[in-house]
Amino acid sequence: MSSLALVIQLIFCMLFGYVLAPYLRHNIRKISLNCLGYFSYSLLLVMSFECMHYLSKVNNWSDYVIQSLIYASTMTLVSFSFCWFIFYALNTPTENVKVSLRLVLNALINMTKALLAIGIGICIYFTPFATTFYWIDSWYLLLVFMVLIGIDSRGITIQREWLNLKTLLLPFSAIVGSVIAAFFLYFCYQTDIPLGSLLALSQGHGFYSMSGIVLSRVASPEMGTLALMTDLFRELFAILLLYCFGWRYPRSSICAAGATSMDATLPMIKQSCGSAFLPYALISGLILTLLAPVLVSVLASI
Repeated sequence: MSSLALVIQLIFCMLFGYVLAPYLRHNIRKISLNCLGYFSYSLLLVMSFECMHYLSKVNNWSDYVIQSLIYASTMTLVSFSFCWFIFYALNTPTENVKVSLRLVLNALINMTKALLAIGIGICIYFTPFATTFYWIDSWYLLLVFMVLIGIDSRGITIQREWLNLKTLLLPFSAIVGSVIAAFFLYFCYQTDIPLGSLLALSQGHGFYSMSGIVLSRVASPEMGTLALMTDLFRELFAILLLYCFGWRYPRSSICAAGATSMDATLPMIKQSCGSAFLPYALISGLILTLLAPVLVSVLASI
């Protein structure tokens, strides 16, 4: 399937959900939004099963873990640093907000749920039920997920004053910073991954339930496996940055959170960065969530 066909399908499903949302009954819409988080875990489960199927055929599976850690840490830190540099050049003052232990524990619980979903998918591969999972296509699950994202996006009321230069600089910094990181890894780190695939990998922005599936289709199962682990680690590193530096450098920390800033890491952003930065997180996360599938699909075909 060509990257253009993938992009069209993804955009159509998001738009379909966005248009469909006003016609849904309130209780049905509420149920669909409540299912969004659980559906992402289902995608992780199925994707980890597919990754396990691929990794079972190779001997160097540990290399994937090491590579994904290197890619994730580099992309997260470069995005954070690039955003910091941009706002430093604009003479933007730093902040000071306290962080609670309760939110740190909630973040760890959310990450544990994601890791648990991956663990279940891996365990299923070694059970007699594995033959049933071979019939499940993660791509069609992703399309349903994009419909749910479209429905969820309809509920976000964007205030006009939120759309200012400083807000839009966050997704811009995330995209450019990740591209810089991809070029750095390509020229300075020994890798046999083509530049186009590495650029596509950099544009997942923590959207692990999407990037792994898309790259498995457009590029290869190898790239899909790397994308899943890289974006999962990117979310983990982003959470660490939020609690370590969010109180001091909120914009850079939100930038590092990527697409997760509108959902998974939003509670942490509220606590570590302050309520005043929620519009930054929502706009940046929404833009990156909408652009990530397109960027990943197009860049992977280069």
